[in-house]
Amino acid sequence: MIRFLVHRPIAVLVSFVALLLLGTTAYTFLPTSLLPDSDIPQVSVRLMGEHLSTEEVEEQMATPIRNALLQLQGLQRIESRSSEGGANIHIRFEPGSDISLRFIEVNEKVDMAMNSLPREAQRPLVTKTGVDDIPVFQLDISPKDSMTTPERLVEVSTFVRETIRRRIEQLPEVAMVDATGLMQPQIRIEPRDGYLESLGLDAQVLLQAFRENRISLGNIQVKDGHYRYFLRFSADIQSLERLAATPININGRVFRLGDLATASLTHAEETGAFYSNGKRAINLSVIKQPSARMEDLQRHFYGLLDRMRRDYPDLVFELAQDQTMLLDYAIGNLRQDLWIGGILAALLMLVFIRRIKPAVLIGITMPMSLLISQLGFYLLGISINIVSLGGLILGLGMIVDNSIVVIDNIKRYRDSGLGVAEAAIQGTDEVIRPLITSVLTNCAVFIPLIFMSGLAGAIFFDQALSVTVGVVASLIVSILLLPPLYSLVYLGGDKKGRREFEIRAYVNVTAWYERGLGMAFHRPVATFLMVAALLAGGVGLYTMLDKTRLPETTRSDFEVSIDWNEPIGVAENWDRVKRLLNGMADGIGTSGAWVGEQQYLLDRGNDRGQTQTGIYIQSSAGTDTDTLQRHLHALQDSLFPTAVMDIIPARNAFEEVFADRIAPLRLQVATKDSRKMPPPEETLRLLDTLWEALPDARIDPAALHGKVLIHIDPVKAARYGIGLGEVTARIESAFRPTFVDHYQGGQEQVPIVLVPASHPDIGAVLAHSFIRKPDGFEVPLSALVETRHTDSYRYITAGTQGRYYPVDIHTAWAGSDLATIRDHMDRNFPELEATYTGAYFDNRALIGELSLILLVSVLLLYFILAAQFESLVQPLFILAELPVAISGALLFLYLAGNGINLMSLIGIVVMSGLIINDSILKLDAINRLRRQGMPLKEAIYEGGHMRLKPILMITLTSIGALAPTLFMHDLGSELQQSLALALIGGMVVGLLVSLFFVPLLYWMVYRKSGSRETGKLGS
Repeated sequence: MIRFLVHRPIAVLVSFVALLLLGTTAYTFLPTSLLPDSDIPQVSVRLMGEHLSTEEVEEQMATPIRNALLQLQGLQRIESRSSEGGANIHIRFEPGSDISLRFIEVNEKVDMAMNSLPREAQRPLVTKTGVDDIPVFQLDISPKDSMTTPERLVEVSTFVRETIRRRIEQLPEVAMVDATGLMQPQIRIEPRDGYLESLGLDAQVLLQAFRENRISLGNIQVKDGHYRYFLRFSADIQSLERLAATPININGRVFRLGDLATASLTHAEETGAFYSNGKRAINLSVIKQPSARMEDLQRHFYGLLDRMRRDYPDLVFELAQDQTMLLDYAIGNLRQDLWIGGILAALLMLVFIRRIKPAVLIGITMPMSLLISQLGFYLLGISINIVSLGGLILGLGMIVDNSIVVIDNIKRYRDSGLGVAEAAIQGTDEVIRPLITSVLTNCAVFIPLIFMSGLAGAIFFDQALSVTVGVVASLIVSILLLPPLYSLVYLGGDKKGRREFEIRAYVNVTAWYERGLGMAFHRPVATFLMVAALLAGGVGLYTMLDKTRLPETTRSDFEVSIDWNEPIGVAENWDRVKRLLNGMADGIGTSGAWVGEQQYLLDRGNDRGQTQTGIYIQSSAGTDTDTLQRHLHALQDSLFPTAVMDIIPARNAFEEVFADRIAPLRLQVATKDSRKMPPPEETLRLLDTLWEALPDARIDPAALHGKVLIHIDPVKAARYGIGLGEVTARIESAFRPTFVDHYQGGQEQVPIVLVPASHPDIGAVLAHSFIRKPDGFEVPLSALVETRHTDSYRYITAGTQGRYYPVDIHTAWAGSDLATIRDHMDRNFPELEATYTGAYFDNRALIGELSLILLVSVLLLYFILAAQFESLVQPLFILAELPVAISGALLFLYLAGNGINLMSLIGIVVMSGLIINDSILKLDAINRLRRQGMPLKEAIYEGGHMRLKPILMITLTSIGALAPTLFMHDLGSELQQSLALALIGGMVVGLLVSLFFVPLLYWMVYRKSGSRETGKLGS
C-alpha cells in the first residue's frame, strides 16, 4: 500500500486537502461549552407544607414520599431534610442510569403517594439537573437608588416577572430563567380595633360578613335567536377605592369596609430576600438550551441586555456572574497552550533533526492531525470544552510521535544510500507495526477511563475520545501522507547531488548515551539499587501526598454559607450580613447575598431557611482571598460566635459537577433501638465530647431552634362553654394572616388578607385576643391556654435506614481522626449508632477505582505487547518501567506542592501508556538486529543508537507540549497542571529507565541463551 501511495502523491494530497476542508467545516459547527453535556444522576423533590412544623412535615409528607421512592430502580442514595414549612429530598442514582427514565419514575412514585399527603398539600416539585442546567448568567436587577421603597420593589418585581423574564426566555438559546428576590404584592386589611369594639364586633365577624357579601359567579349561557352568548357576572375588585366602598351587612346594619378597616397595597410577608452589593435586587439565573452554542447565547444575550438598558433606564442591570467569560478565558488559554506547545515541539524537532525540510514535514502533521480530528469530534458528538481541549493538549506529544518515527526512519534509509522513493517505502514499512502497537497502547490506557463511575466517567469520556481521535488521525497522516509528501518534497534530490543544509549539533547526545549505558552494564548492582530506591521513595511519597478530589485552583471569588443558629427573622438576618460585609468593605469588589428562603424553581443547594444566608464575594483587585476569608472567620467568631459558617470556592460549572460539597467526615448518628434522631440533649453532649477529643477539627454546633408550645386547657374551655375547635381557630387567626379574596391588578390577581393586630410578644397577643360567647361575654385566649418554651431540631434528616442527626467534621487528618471518633463512640455512647460517610471515603473510593483502572490498563498493555513481540517475557521488560515512572510522577507532584487527585491520577494512567512507546521502539529495533545475526550486546547498543533520537524527540516534544499549562493560571490550565506534572515526571524518569534499565534487563535475561533465541525473536 505504501508503495502505491508513494507513486501517487498528487492523489494523496488532494484526498487529504478534502479531509482538511471537511475538518474545518466540522469545526465551525462544533458547539462550545465549558463542560461536556452530561446528565447528573440526581433528582430532587421539593415538598411544600406551608404552616406545618418540622415534625409535621417529616411525619405527614417526607416519610410517605421517601418510602415510595425507596422502590426506585438504580437507587444509590436518598436523603431528605425536613424543616418548617417544607422538605427537600435528594435522590442519587447509580452511575450510567438513564436519568430521563428515572425522572419519569420519580414523578410516578410521587403521584402514587399523593393520597398519603395532607389534603391541602400541593403536588411536590420534581426537578433533575444536568450540566447544562447550571446557570450561564446571573443577572441582578434593581431600581434606581431613589426608588427603593417596598411599593416600588413590588412594582419592579411584577415588571421583571411579566416582561423582563419573558423577553430573556424568548431567546432561542435560553431554556428557562429562574428567579429569586421577587416581592409578592398583597392587599392588607387591618381592622380598626377600637371602632369594632365600640360596635360590639371583632375581626372574625368582619371576615365572615365580608365573605357572605362577596359575589362569585361563573359564566351563564343565554340564547338570542339563532345565537348563543355567555353572560359573565363580574364582581372583581378593580381598585382600592372600590374595595373600601364594598358594602358589608352585619346583623342588619350596612357598613362600608373602609369604615371598619383600612386597606392598603403592600407586599406579602417575606421569608427571604436577595441583595446585590448591599442593595435589594432581583436575581435572574439564565439557563442554556443543551443544544445551543455558547457563543450564540453570549452574543444574543449581550445584545438583549444592551437594548433593555436603553428601554428601561429606571432599572439597573448588573451581570453578576458570567460563565461565558470563564469559558472564553479557559478555552482561549487552552488554545494558546495548544499553539505554544506545538511551536515548542516543532523547535525541539528542529534541534534534533537539524534539517529544515524534515522538521517542516513533521510540523505540518500537527495542524493537519488536529483539523482532521475535528471531523472525528463532529461524527462522535464531542463539543469544544475544557475537557476535550485538554485531551488534545495531552495528545499533542503523541500526535507528533508517529511522524517523528516515520521521518527519522526514512532519513536513516536515505543516509544508507537508498533513493528517495525506496527510502520512503522501506522506512515506513519497517515501523508500521510498532506504530500501530504504540497507538493501541495509547488507546488502551484511555479507554478504561470511560468505565469510571459517576459523573467523572461521563465527563472524561470526552477526554478519552479526544486523545484517541487525535492519535488515530496522527497515525493516518504519518503513514498515508508523510511518505508520498516526503518523496514529493525531495523529488530529484539525488540527481542534484547537493547536500541539504544541516544545523550544527552543539551536544553529542550519542556519546552521552554510550557512557550512560556503559555505566549501567558495568555496575548492574548499583543500577538495580537506584531503581529500588526510586520504588521505595514512590511508596513513601504516596503516603505523604494529600489526597483530594480536585486540584486547588486560583480564584478571586468564593461563597459563604451561614446558619445563624438562632430563631431570627429576615430583617435581622440581613442586618447581620451587613455587619459582616461592612467589616470587610475594603477587600470586597462585588457581593451578592441570598438571605433566608429563596424562590428558585430548580434546586441547586439553595434550600435555605429564614435563619440561613448564602453570600457570594468577589474580592477587590490586589486583595488576597485567603486573607479575606480569615478576616471573615475572625469577624464571625467575634460578632456571632454561635453561627455556623462554611466557605467554599464560588460555584462555576466545574465546581458544581466535581467539587466536594460535604465535609471530610460526616457522622450519621441515630439511636440503636429505634433508628431515630437522638434527643437534643444527647446530641449536645456528643458534640461537647467531640470538641474535646478533636481540638484541631472544626465541628459545627447543633442545629437547634426554640419553640413555644401552646397547651389548651380543656377544663377551662368547657367551663366557659367554648369548643376546642373555636379556640384553635382563634389562635390561628391571632397569629396568621387570613386569606379573604383576590384583587384584580394589572396583569395578575393580588391576594387580599385580613391581618391580625400586632403586639410585642406572644403573651400580649393572647391577652388581646378574645372569643365572644353568644351572650356577648368575651373570654381572652390567655385564660384558656398555657405556653412554655422548648428546644428542638431545626431539621430532621433521614435516609434509607431511617432518621439520623448529621455531624460534620472538617479536618485535615481525616484518617487518624476517624479512628479516634470510632473509639470515642464505642466507649462513651454505646446507645448510639454512627454511620461514617464524607469526602474522605469518596476520595478513597475514587483512588481505588482509578487504581483498578490502572491495573486493567496495564493488563491491556501486556496483551498488546505480547501480541506485538510474540513473546510472554519481553512485555515484562517494558512494563517493568511503569512502577519506577509512577514514582517519578509522584516525586514531581511532591516537589511542585501538588497532591494526588482526580487529574493527577488520570495523568499517571495516561503516562503509563506513553512511556512504554520508547521501549517498544527500542526492543523492536534490537529484535530486528538480532534476527539479522548481530550479537546480543552489539544489537542492544546498535538498537539504542538507531532509536535514540526518536525516543528523545518523542519525550521532549511531549513535555514541550504540556509545559505551557504549568505557567498559566486559568481554570482549564490549572486543572491540567496536576495531570501535566504527573506526565512530565513520569516521562522524565521513564526516559532514563527506557534508555538504561530496560536494555540491562534485556541483556540479563538473554545473556545465557545467546543466539539460540535469535530465530524465535519477533517471529
